[in-house]
Amino acid sequence: MIEDCAVFDMTGEATRIPIRFDRAGSVFVVFRGQVPAGNPITAVSKDGHNALGKSSSKAACDLPPNIELSGHSDSAMQARLWKAGKYELKLKNGRSRTIQLASIPKPLAVEGPWKVQFPGGWGAPGEIELGQLISWTEHPDAGVKYFSGTATYQTTVTIPPENLGPGRSAHLDLGEVDVMAEVKVNGHDFGILWKPPFRLDITTAAKPGKNNIEVKVTNLWPNRLIGDEQYPADADYQQIFLPYDLGLGIASWPAWLADPSKRPEPRRLTFTTLRAWKKDDPLLRSGLIGPVRVLTAEERRIW
Repeated sequence: MIEDCAVFDMTGEATRIPIRFDRAGSVFVVFRGQVPAGNPITAVSKDGHNALGKSSSKAACDLPPNIELSGHSDSAMQARLWKAGKYELKLKNGRSRTIQLASIPKPLAVEGPWKVQFPGGWGAPGEIELGQLISWTEHPDAGVKYFSGTATYQTTVTIPPENLGPGRSAHLDLGEVDVMAEVKVNGHDFGILWKPPFRLDITTAAKPGKNNIEVKVTNLWPNRLIGDEQYPADADYQQIFLPYDLGLGIASWPAWLADPSKRPEPRRLTFTTLRAWKKDDPLLRSGLIGPVRVLTAEERRIW
C-alpha cells in the first residue's frame, strides 16, 4: 500500500514522522524532494492524550490504534476511529480540527461452534467440531495433534444492523493464528493474512444478520514430522555432523521406494532424508487460536 504521509512536522532541516509498526511490520519512507504545500497535521490527541499509539508491548501492537488517518495532509483527509472520545488534530499554522465521537459498538465475539475440515491422507479425521478454539496440538485425537497442512474453519456470526451502515466499517479480527490464514466472508475472498495483526476490512461483504465465516489455516511442517517419529523408522539413517549435529541423515534408500505398497506398517505419513526432529520435541502451536471478533470503526471525512 502506498499513501501520502498524513501527519508530520518539519523544523529546520529535520522532519518528524510518527510511525506505528505492527509485529513483523515495515515501512519505506520516501522523500520526493518537494515540500508539501498547505498546513500539515503535526499532532493528534484523544481526550488530551497522544492518540497515535505508542507501545513496545507485543499485544498492544496487535490492537487497533485510537485513530488512523489517510489521504493528503491538507485535502481529502479521512479518519478511521476505533474508540469513542474527543479527537483534536493540530495543524502547523496553529489551528486545530476537532472530531467528537460519542459512542461506537463494542467488539462482537465470534464464538462458534466451529466446524473444522481436514484433508484426507494426513492422519486427521475428515471433520471435527470445536466448541472453543484451541491449538491443534491440544486436541486429544493424535491425527489432529500432529497435523501439518491446511484445515478449513467454518462458522456463522450475527451482526446487528447498528454495527454497519453509512459512516461505519466492519473488520474481522482473528486474534492469534499459527501460521497463515485465508479468509472468506459470505463467499467473498479476502486473501491471505501472513503476519499479525490478523485483521481485515470486511465492510464490502458484511451484512446485518447471519454472516458465514470461512478461515483456511496453514501451519508449519515440524508437527507432522514429530508425529511420524512416534513410529519405528522405515529406512536406515546415520548421524550427520557438518560441522555440527544436523540429526540423522539417510544412509541408504529403502527398497519400498520402488513399491510404496510394501512400506512397513504402521506407516509414517512422510519420508525425509534428514530426521531433524525427535519424538519428544515440543510441538508448534497451530491453527486458529483467536479470539475471533468483528470490530466496528467510525469513518469520518475531516476535510
